[in-house]
Amino acid sequence: MVGRCSMAHNIRCTAYLVRSTRLRLSELFFASTPGICQQKNVPCTSHHLSGQFINVNEDINFMFKVFGKGSSSNAWNPLENAEQDIVKVHENVNARALGLNSYANRTVRVSSPALEHLKAASWANRVSKQILNSGAGNQETDIHATSGESWAREILGQDAKLPQLQRAQVTQGGNCPVHAAVAVAVLEKSALTAPLQRRRQTLPNGNSHEFLLIGDPRVSQWGDRNTVVVDPWPGHPSACTLDQAVLYDAKTGNALPLVRLSGELREETWTERALDKKDARRMENIQPMDTEKVNKKLMKKNLPAIGEQLVAHIHQEEQGNVRRGRPQLFDVRVATDPSTRYTDDHTHSGNTFDDISLRVINRQRRGRG
Repeated sequence: MVGRCSMAHNIRCTAYLVRSTRLRLSELFFASTPGICQQKNVPCTSHHLSGQFINVNEDINFMFKVFGKGSSSNAWNPLENAEQDIVKVHENVNARALGLNSYANRTVRVSSPALEHLKAASWANRVSKQILNSGAGNQETDIHATSGESWAREILGQDAKLPQLQRAQVTQGGNCPVHAAVAVAVLEKSALTAPLQRRRQTLPNGNSHEFLLIGDPRVSQWGDRNTVVVDPWPGHPSACTLDQAVLYDAKTGNALPLVRLSGELREETWTERALDKKDARRMENIQPMDTEKVNKKLMKKNLPAIGEQLVAHIHQEEQGNVRRGRPQLFDVRVATDPSTRYTDDHTHSGNTFDDISLRVINRQRRGRG
């Protein structure tokens, strides 16, 4: 039976092919007749899954930005097609769902240049999340939300042995170094008045984390208070200053302040070089890889297709990592308190820099179950 589409539009009607209760952007097909949904007995604007109606309008809109008229070969420029459904994390997500006890709603005074850098960092976080649209390959919430697609895209990028920016361009997947590399490219055209640095910070479990700094905490002009952290890797990234940066891992319950970590454990910091013209253009020419192609590549690796079996495989592999004392999966949902307000003026209450797409918030909710 064919149901009539309830969306008012002039483009081809679309519907999700959903395995279990997971939604994926690229599991979408096109009907031959405008306005007719091919998903049996289901309006195309929502799907009845296990007794739940899940609205997918925002995912459909995002898909059309990425895939154009349905061809995965279409290049896409996220710098010119930024998502518009922007909300504040602290106004839309309960603090406990992020691993926080509550929102502190503190106000932090910074220099005027640092305030401008916070704006640039917030923009870079948003665009990076849009480019790496399945999330991080080593974040458990993203893995569950995408039925393993975020992990698959990261693995395929590693197997291709591409440089970090090319992985993002071709597979739209990666872990924290790829997220940092994308943020560098997004910030390339920003008018920063401080050095842009990358830091690799050793973590207590022996792993490491990479992120960007705008400013230099070793220089008095910036210090910890006016050096801005750019880190799109957490599930709900928020721009913050280094003295307010804390990795909250909901999986372990650990809260790791970056300033304390750099004092206790090894860290490497280096200034990012200016991108050459070819690399600078990569983020303006994203080449979407659809789920069908991801599944074909997984099949060649003798891995399950995206779905419950792939998630089970990922968990089984992680159990082995844990037994060896080197877990590879995280659940870092925020890297600061997103309710923190920044101001350069005592008379102004300040602004938060936790702007995020509603699409990302909804994906995180699905991943948390």
